Amino acid sequence: MNFSCFIIGEETLTVRCADILLKRGHEINGLISQNQEISRWANEHNIRLIAADSDLQATLGKSSFDYLFSIANLRLLPKKLVELPRRGAINFHDGPLPRYAGIHSTSWALMNHESKH
Repeated sequence: MNFSCFIIGEETLTVRCADILLKRGHEINGLISQNQEISRWANEHNIRLIAADSDLQATLGKSSFDYLFSIANLRLLPKKLVELPRRGAINFHDGPLPRYAGIHSTSWALMNHESKH
Protein backbone atom coordinates (compact mmCIF):
# COMPACT_ATOMS: atom_id res chain seq x y z
CA MET A 1 0.00 0.00 0.00
CA ASN A 2 1.48 3.34 -1.05
CA PHE A 3 1.64 6.31 1.28
CA SER A 4 2.39 10.03 1.21
CA CYS A 5 5.12 11.70 3.23
CA PHE A 6 7.39 14.63 3.91
CA ILE A 7 11.09 14.04 4.50
CA ILE A 8 13.40 16.22 6.55
CA GLY A 9 17.17 15.78 6.47
CA GLU A 10 20.55 17.21 5.58
CA GLU A 11 22.74 14.31 4.42
CA THR A 12 23.26 11.99 1.46
CA LEU A 13 21.30 9.30 3.28
CA THR A 14 18.23 11.54 3.06
CA VAL A 15 18.40 11.44 -0.75
CA ARG A 16 19.08 7.70 -0.85
CA CYS A 17 16.00 6.98 1.27
CA ALA A 18 13.86 9.40 -0.74
CA ASP A 19 14.96 7.70 -3.95
CA ILE A 20 13.94 4.28 -2.59
CA LEU A 21 10.54 5.63 -1.56
CA LEU A 22 9.94 7.06 -5.06
CA LYS A 23 11.01 3.84 -6.77
CA ARG A 24 8.52 1.93 -4.62
CA GLY A 25 5.70 4.22 -5.72
CA HIS A 26 5.27 6.33 -2.59
CA GLU A 27 4.44 10.03 -2.82
CA ILE A 28 6.89 12.57 -1.42
CA ASN A 29 4.94 15.77 -0.76
CA GLY A 30 8.10 17.72 0.01
CA LEU A 31 11.72 17.63 1.14
CA ILE A 32 12.75 19.86 4.02
CA SER A 33 16.43 20.76 3.87
CA GLN A 34 19.09 23.43 3.56
CA ASN A 35 21.51 21.06 1.77
CA GLN A 36 22.34 22.02 -1.85
CA GLU A 37 22.67 18.40 -3.00
CA ILE A 38 19.22 17.61 -1.64
CA SER A 39 17.86 20.76 -3.30
CA ARG A 40 19.22 19.68 -6.68
CA TRP A 41 17.82 16.16 -6.26
CA ALA A 42 14.39 17.54 -5.31
CA ASN A 43 14.37 19.83 -8.37
CA GLU A 44 15.40 16.96 -10.67
CA HIS A 45 12.49 14.88 -9.36
CA ASN A 46 9.92 17.71 -9.28
CA ILE A 47 9.59 17.47 -5.51
CA ARG A 48 8.74 20.57 -3.54
CA LEU A 49 11.67 21.87 -1.50
CA ILE A 50 10.89 23.51 1.82
CA ALA A 51 13.46 25.58 3.72
CA ALA A 52 14.31 23.95 7.03
CA ASP A 53 14.14 27.31 8.80
CA SER A 54 10.59 28.08 7.61
CA ASP A 55 7.43 27.67 9.69
CA LEU A 56 7.16 23.92 9.14
CA GLN A 57 4.07 23.46 11.26
CA ALA A 58 2.15 26.02 9.20
CA THR A 59 3.47 24.70 5.87
CA LEU A 60 2.97 20.99 6.52
CA GLY A 61 -0.27 21.65 8.38
CA LYS A 62 -1.87 22.68 5.08
CA SER A 63 -1.35 19.15 3.72
CA SER A 64 -2.80 15.77 4.50
CA PHE A 65 -0.04 13.14 4.60
CA ASP A 66 0.73 9.76 6.16
CA TYR A 67 4.30 10.00 7.45
CA LEU A 68 7.02 12.46 8.38
CA PHE A 69 10.47 10.92 8.01
CA SER A 70 13.39 12.56 9.77
CA ILE A 71 16.54 11.12 8.20
CA ALA A 72 20.00 12.46 9.10
CA ASN A 73 18.34 15.51 10.59
CA LEU A 74 20.02 17.36 13.46
CA ARG A 75 17.05 19.51 14.41
CA LEU A 76 14.73 18.62 17.25
CA LEU A 77 11.20 18.60 15.87
CA PRO A 78 8.42 20.19 17.93
CA LYS A 79 5.69 17.88 19.22
CA LYS A 80 2.99 19.67 17.20
CA LEU A 81 4.93 19.03 13.98
CA VAL A 82 5.45 15.36 14.84
CA GLU A 83 1.71 14.99 15.47
CA LEU A 84 0.70 16.23 11.97
CA PRO A 85 1.04 13.01 9.93
CA ARG A 86 -1.93 10.61 9.94
CA ARG A 87 0.15 7.49 10.57
CA GLY A 88 3.16 8.87 12.41
CA ALA A 89 6.59 10.44 12.43
CA ILE A 90 9.68 8.24 12.14
CA ASN A 91 13.18 9.36 13.09
CA PHE A 92 16.26 7.57 11.77
CA HIS A 93 19.36 7.84 13.92
CA ASP A 94 22.38 5.69 13.13
CA GLY A 95 23.16 4.77 16.71
CA PRO A 96 21.48 3.51 19.85
CA LEU A 97 19.68 6.24 21.73
CA PRO A 98 20.20 7.84 24.16
CA ARG A 99 23.75 6.53 24.54
CA TYR A 100 24.91 7.76 21.14
CA ALA A 101 22.72 10.80 20.64
CA GLY A 102 24.05 13.54 18.40
CA ILE A 103 26.39 13.37 15.44
CA HIS A 104 29.17 10.88 14.68
CA SER A 105 27.48 8.06 16.59
CA THR A 106 29.12 5.41 14.40
CA SER A 107 32.56 6.91 15.02
CA TRP A 108 31.96 6.94 18.77
CA ALA A 109 30.86 3.30 18.70
CA LEU A 110 34.06 2.33 16.86
CA MET A 111 36.27 4.32 19.24
CA ASN A 112 34.54 2.67 22.20
CA HIS A 113 35.04 -0.82 20.69
CA GLU A 114 31.32 -1.57 20.74
CA SER A 115 30.47 -5.11 19.66
CA LYS A 116 26.86 -4.13 18.83
CA HIS A 117 25.64 -0.96 17.20
